[in-house]
Amino acid sequence: MDDPEALIPELEAEGQASVRMKLASGVYGPRKKPIVEEGLKTRDRESADAKAAEELTLNRVAAAEAAKSAPAAERAATAAEQQTRTAKIALWLSLGALVISGIALFR
Repeated sequence: MDDPEALIPELEAEGQASVRMKLASGVYGPRKKPIVEEGLKTRDRESADAKAAEELTLNRVAAAEAAKSAPAAERAATAAEQQTRTAKIALWLSLGALVISGIALFR
């Protein structure tokens, strides 16, 4: 059976794990072995390509979500900076009031 087209449906029906085990145990003869090896390599490439495409899609979705979140994060950071400035002003005013109270106390 030198025709890869005839062997491929058999291999697909059997499943990759079974084909790999048979290949490792030497079930396929010298004429079928290269066809089987090439078929497995092709499946591996297709699987890797599919995984890469899925990962790329997930990365694009994540990037889009991050882009949506960036303005809200920027607004939150700006609000936090304003609250920090307000807290510093309140601290200085409290310290000033404390100094004035201390001065008034010791007069």
